[in-house]
Amino acid sequence: MELFWYIIIALFLAIFFVLDGYDFGTGIIHLFFAKDEKDKQVIAKAAGLFWDSNEVWLVVAGGLLFMAFPTFYASVFSGFYLPLIIVLWLIVFRAIGLEFRSQFKYTMWTTIWDKAFGVASLLLALFFKLLNFLNLLFMKASSLNKRRSVLSFSDQFV
Repeated sequence: MELFWYIIIALFLAIFFVLDGYDFGTGIIHLFFAKDEKDKQVIAKAAGLFWDSNEVWLVVAGGLLFMAFPTFYASVFSGFYLPLIIVLWLIVFRAIGLEFRSQFKYTMWTTIWDKAFGVASLLLALFFKLLNFLNLLFMKASSLNKRRSVLSFSDQFV
């Protein structure tokens, strides 16, 4: 049964990263390549269609992790509290930037929320890559020292 839940949670996380990569890309394109207002509106509308549903995959994966592996959930969420809060705030700023850019008709506010959407998308993509790198680094150090690492999700089953 543990293998079943491991596969389901891994599937939901994979779906999140694949589908949310689209949102990361639109945010980064919005930040660097959209110069006029028409381009920004098109990109924001393209991202706005999917970003809300993409975050559901992450919430479901977290809920399933809590249900299937409560000890692992408790150790990961307490041990990695700061990185998870950073991820949460970046996701919130992406959502706020995307939603609020069309709520204000003043150029100053539109610019601020455009930057919030783009910068949060860029930082979130870089942060996920940094976490991936650190996970690989600590797993390698763990295997060299013949010690176990808490950072790997698969350590729950060994």
